[in-house]
Amino acid sequence: MRFKRVLQPMIGAALLLSIGLPLRAQSDFGSASTDPPSRVARISYLTGTVSFEPAGESAWSDASLNYPLTTEDRLYTGQNARAELETGNLAVRMAENTDLTATDVSDQLVQLGLAQGAIEVRPFEMMSGSAVEVDTPNVAVTMNQGGNYRIETYPDQQTTVVSVRSGFAEISGNGGGGVNQTVRSGESVRLSGPVGQVRAETLALPGTDNFDSWGASRDRNYLANDSSRYVSRYTPGYYDLNSYGDWNSAPDYGDVWYPRGVAADWVPYRDGRWVWVSPWGWTWVEQEPWGFAPFHYGRWALISNRWGWLPGPVLAEERPVYAPALVAFVGGNGFGNGFGDGGGGLQAWFPLGPGEIYRPWYHHSENYIRQVNVTNVRNINVTNITNITNVTNERYVNRAAVTAVPTQAFRSAQPVAAHAVKISQAQIAQAKVIPHAEVAPVARAVAGGEPATHPPARVARPAVVQRPPVRQAEPPAKIANRPGEASAQAQRAVNPPPARVNTPPERANTPPARANTPPERVNTPPDRANVSPERPAPVRTEAPPPNAEPATRNKNAPPPPTATASQERPNAPRPNQPPPPQPSRNTERPQFVTRTPPPAPKPSFQARQPALEQHPGRPLEPQQEQNLRQGRPAGPMQDTERVPHSPAFQPAPPPPPASRPEARPAPPPQREAPRPEPKQGPPPKEQPPH
Repeated sequence: MRFKRVLQPMIGAALLLSIGLPLRAQSDFGSASTDPPSRVARISYLTGTVSFEPAGESAWSDASLNYPLTTEDRLYTGQNARAELETGNLAVRMAENTDLTATDVSDQLVQLGLAQGAIEVRPFEMMSGSAVEVDTPNVAVTMNQGGNYRIETYPDQQTTVVSVRSGFAEISGNGGGGVNQTVRSGESVRLSGPVGQVRAETLALPGTDNFDSWGASRDRNYLANDSSRYVSRYTPGYYDLNSYGDWNSAPDYGDVWYPRGVAADWVPYRDGRWVWVSPWGWTWVEQEPWGFAPFHYGRWALISNRWGWLPGPVLAEERPVYAPALVAFVGGNGFGNGFGDGGGGLQAWFPLGPGEIYRPWYHHSENYIRQVNVTNVRNINVTNITNITNVTNERYVNRAAVTAVPTQAFRSAQPVAAHAVKISQAQIAQAKVIPHAEVAPVARAVAGGEPATHPPARVARPAVVQRPPVRQAEPPAKIANRPGEASAQAQRAVNPPPARVNTPPERANTPPARANTPPERVNTPPDRANVSPERPAPVRTEAPPPNAEPATRNKNAPPPPTATASQERPNAPRPNQPPPPQPSRNTERPQFVTRTPPPAPKPSFQARQPALEQHPGRPLEPQQEQNLRQGRPAGPMQDTERVPHSPAFQPAPPPPPASRPEARPAPPPQREAPRPEPKQGPPPKEQPPH
């Protein structure tokens, strides 16, 4: 029996490969080059005050567990706070007062921008051709193999420290004086100086501190986890399943995971909220700590009156494709009339069951729709994946498990359980499957929830240096020293001691390179070494103990001071205490040095909102976002939806071009009413595709 369960997914994968090439070029929704990434970085741990700033925005909200992070999303940890984000095979841990941006999260690369603070990068295993890159204000650090890496950056001192406990890291810098350095297991390097003038100095590997010990405790969740027998290690959140549920074998289903501690009437996709995350659009965020893998991968089944989760097949060297929510939306035939706020109606959905096909509501290719199903469903019939006709007549096994909320609660990221509306089986029977929720988001759904209780002081995002780094064939002689290879006097002559980094107080504001730095950033007490530019912080009255454990997460705590050193570390540079700060009006943004050119920035929600209202519930397509980046109108959508909308749905007509000399007359009333008979007047204007 077990051999059969293993063999069938292999046959399905082979069948996929055999038919994949001819179908790849055929697509109603686009080419594979514009598909969404197959992975995201899940927020897997939070303690203390952690703030979140979504891509394209400049407002902070409180970070929440299980939130999917993608390209350009940003996190900031306050005083005594910590956070972890992970992709299944990769964990990135943030110390307190750390500013981290997910510059690029793609299938081959996780590129991070570390503006200030300390992080631990922990790749447990990496697929061939994959890499992790951490960009700082003066160097870029690249990791191509598993290991344990700690990276700290001190923007005021133009200093980055890279420590490798295991693995191998490459360091590069921009400009004519760029540095090219390798750091091997058991080594640590300090890189000081502005872009193009970076000086490397070998240090002894620092001893462990509280941050390292916390990271080691988190490692145990990944390394000793029985769930990896059933779930791909590239599935975010798989390691939480053992702690919150049990694996059992069920007839006709194979290995099934059952959550522990849920209520008797618990239903999947009911204890959470809907948020808007580009490029997927409406995305589910579950509130349970284990609630990531079972809601973005696999399928749910009601087995003997108990909900169980069925992961997809475990395929070697193939990552399961992330989905924003594996549900089917329902509506039509007057569904939800008499409910909602002011006639807004209802939005409703139910979880997909075993073998049922997920049909994305965002831009994708035919290859993508096969991959997102094959990697998440056992024994799926590959030939049926692209056959999406007559979907309203399909038999969905979980159709009775419908959850519905008023439209306003849905669109504004309100908790679903608190606003759920009870509907009858007769209403459920009348409901039709529709392509997506027919509602456009508001700013709160894009921000991910409530505004931050204590947002970081700095608002401006760090900029990115996009010119390619200068690669050198051999490292400069002055950074070739290792402990014991030269006399102490020779090492001091080549690699200045740490005292050179700590500028005396009376000279703190005089160097020309720091003339535009806000005094709040330059005049920093010793325990606030890693405050980045443009993030002014209140004066701290009392320093915490050097080995203090992080406080539990408390959103009602008083505003914490920003940007202190993560922990006292041997050999780490520390500034001397300067005179009191002075007012400053500097608005210059700090920059990241990169090895890999970053993707184009995402348009803000304010720029996207008018176009999103034209087809509520559908995120913008790549060419529409490109038009907005270039200062042009988004233009109409080009993808054609082959799944019918509810009868009441009608996409809004695109606005007339601004350059047209005469304004287009208002659309006739017939656009909102049944079309007239052909002989009663001129034919109605053709509707745009949707």
